[in-house]
Amino acid sequence: MKSLKLVLAVALVGLATLVPAIPAQAGGWALTFIDPMDERTTMQPATTYSITYWVLQHGNHPFEGKLGTTGLKFANASGDQVMFEGVALAEPAHYRAEVRLPSVGLWRTTAVQGFFAPYEIGLLSVPGRIAVYPAPRPSDPVGHGHGTYWGAIRPPGFCADSHSTETTSDVTPLAGTPAAGTSPAERGTTRPILMAGQFVAGVAAIVTVLLLVRRRATRRPSVPTPP
Repeated sequence: MKSLKLVLAVALVGLATLVPAIPAQAGGWALTFIDPMDERTTMQPATTYSITYWVLQHGNHPFEGKLGTTGLKFANASGDQVMFEGVALAEPAHYRAEVRLPSVGLWRTTAVQGFFAPYEIGLLSVPGRIAVYPAPRPSDPVGHGHGTYWGAIRPPGFCADSHSTETTSDVTPLAGTPAAGTSPAERGTTRPILMAGQFVAGVAAIVTVLLLVRRRATRRPSVPTPP
């Protein structure tokens, strides 16, 4: 009985910690935009390239807070994965990663966005270029300026008097275009909700096992004490 009460107490504390974080995560999502590379550049294996990119909350403004680690992650069909951490540049939300792919082939390209859920950028064919998935139209939360965060250097498609961008790839995606219903907002909310669900399921499983053990213990016939 004491074990059961202890598990329940730990579960309540865990839920109290996790649940308040869900709304904050659910309302926060980001997009990553890659700066256009030189049209003459064709990425080759075992060669280092500088790729600059922007991580924008809601697709239109820098995150106001400690974002955490950003970078570009690549994975191929063989299960190989490489990740290149970004270095912050002078402009808000602007980063640079030194990318070096080890072998030829098709590499799934994902942006690591610190506080936010990862964002699927597109596919990189080596040798070749990154085929960027079409980005959704960013939202326009009240209180965020229209491109006032940047000077001459700004995210692709952003004008001085507008935050709107319709960045598209100069290469048609080869395969693997995200299915409908996987918007950045939905991807941003899925992870914390899944975490909460997994936590609750785990606690429920432990409680069930303890209840079964306790029930079996109460059903055992008592052994008479010898005189």
